[in-house]
Amino acid sequence: MSETFTQAQRVILGVIAAFMLLTGVALYAFFPAANPALTAILIRVGAVLGVVWLAFPQLKTVGQRVPVAIAGCLLGGLVLMAARPNLFKVAAALMVVLVALSLVAKVLRKK
Repeated sequence: MSETFTQAQRVILGVIAAFMLLTGVALYAFFPAANPALTAILIRVGAVLGVVWLAFPQLKTVGQRVPVAIAGCLLGGLVLMAARPNLFKVAAALMVVLVALSLVAKVLRKK
């Protein structure tokens, strides 16, 4: 029963991804006066969800090993990257700085 449920989840994810992609492309092609930010977000998030749909079986096995909080943060980061790429660049730079500072603190604590 669990396998059927994950297949249903995968189908729903694929339908949502296709709907977002098709809606974004239709807005871009047929209604150029439409909000360009909305069009870009629909296309980007639809593409990311399409990639998740393709990788769903592998993500299922990873999901059994990775805590839910970390997986949620990664998914939120993917959505942030698709919706606001410039904001994601700032967040990624901050994460690199924090990791570097934590490594320096770890080295200094050993002495």
